[in-house]
Amino acid sequence: MLKALADLVLKLSGWTVPPMQDVPEKCVVIGYPHTSNWDFVILQLVAFHFGIKLNWLGKKQLFPFPFAGLMRKLGGIAVDRSAPQGLVQQVAEQIIASREPVRLVIPPEGTRSKVEYWKSGFYRIALAAGVPIMVAKVDFANKVVGFGTRVELTGDVRVDMERIRALAAGNAGRFPELASPARLKDEENAG
Repeated sequence: MLKALADLVLKLSGWTVPPMQDVPEKCVVIGYPHTSNWDFVILQLVAFHFGIKLNWLGKKQLFPFPFAGLMRKLGGIAVDRSAPQGLVQQVAEQIIASREPVRLVIPPEGTRSKVEYWKSGFYRIALAAGVPIMVAKVDFANKVVGFGTRVELTGDVRVDMERIRALAAGNAGRFPELASPARLKDEENAG
């Protein structure tokens, strides 16, 4: 039923969904640019269209009893944000340990506002968990949405980001003026 509803909403709103690429069982999914709350909603409709589940991070306080099971069923992964230095390892360990598919959606900018650099958490989590990054396409200008292309990480942040930038190029956010440059501060510090 979710598929039929998603298909109807996507069709009525004029979105085109290209055939799904090889979306791995475990990966980090990024969509660029993230300029609107609608980005995740539209990507979630595509997930329903293809019959796959997306995951997202939420502070552990969003998972109280008796709602923890429902939040997890909706794709939530509880994290302890009081120790941000351990967040990457905490999430990577959950991805590795999971017996279920984990397709973790992380907006690389960390906000819908324009920023100078992307946050590196999506990259560090994927690297620590040994999973690829899927560069999703949510292009408001052309009304095209899909899961895009898989990037197997080399560990060389400059090389990996060049591939990610190339795949994300040409996507237009709902509010193009809020699009941030696709770069990590880590690239400048890479030796």
